[in-house]
Amino acid sequence: MLYAVEICRTGYGVRTIEVEATHARYAAEKALDEAGVHAYSEHHSDYEVNSVVDPNTHRSLDFSEPLPGTLGDLIASMPLFCKCEWDQSTLDIECDSECGRNCSDVLTKGGEFASICADVDAQIVRAVVRQVSIMAIAVTGS
Repeated sequence: MLYAVEICRTGYGVRTIEVEATHARYAAEKALDEAGVHAYSEHHSDYEVNSVVDPNTHRSLDFSEPLPGTLGDLIASMPLFCKCEWDQSTLDIECDSECGRNCSDVLTKGGEFASICADVDAQIVRAVVRQVSIMAIAVTGS
């Protein structure tokens, strides 16, 4: 599908402007007033998405939601907070039985994320489990 995506580009350039003034504050204000009549060579730009429009309905879409199947999407799907623990003996994540499939999917995706790291160890995985639990509380409000 072809989407219409509005991008805002903010360019950054620097220029020294010489102005006559009786005080540094007046000089700064005068330079700001005159800034628009000077040329700048841009050295850096930032880009930001303003909107994404569905080509069929011509309505603006919410592009801030996480992509389906990503860790963020799975965390957003968690209906409740559960207690998850890292079992050092089995090197696995254990969860309360009440968690259901959502928690398992989140922890699996969290494990995949952690395994991407070159130096994964038990502390990193425990930290991922803690962060997933914290994010679940923030998303679900539970």
